[in-house]
Amino acid sequence: MIATGEHTDAVAERIKVIKAEMEATDSEFDTEKCQERIAKLGGAIGRIKVGAATETELKDKKLRYEDALNSVKAAMDEGIVPGGGSTLVWALRHKDKIMATMDDEDEKLAVDLLFRAITAPIMQIADNAGMEGAVVLERVKDKEFGFGWNAATG
Repeated sequence: MIATGEHTDAVAERIKVIKAEMEATDSEFDTEKCQERIAKLGGAIGRIKVGAATETELKDKKLRYEDALNSVKAAMDEGIVPGGGSTLVWALRHKDKIMATMDDEDEKLAVDLLFRAITAPIMQIADNAGMEGAVVLERVKDKEFGFGWNAATG
């Protein structure tokens, strides 16, 4: 198929077939090959050319490229969450529901301590960046999942 835009339905159907094959296999090799085929069909392929002035610089750049590529692959396989403590802050919205299920006062105290503790990472990051941790916490707390706070830009 040539990517003219006329075959989008056929491409989508073929991707579904490959995904079904991928789910049916137990082989890690076959799964990886299916992922490559899906990426090629979906247009999600990129080519990165690494160049440098010296052989030593080229080796260093190539190692950094491979490290970045492996990080992306791991994130795709394992999943990612927003960093900087914002995922923990997002979990705060479930505190009342969880507290309502607790009968024992010791359990309630433990849950309360846990929810206080999960605010510590974002507050510490903010403090380290010269911002007021409580202000940053309030700014992030009501945002949808996936929103974070950039310490470099405030």
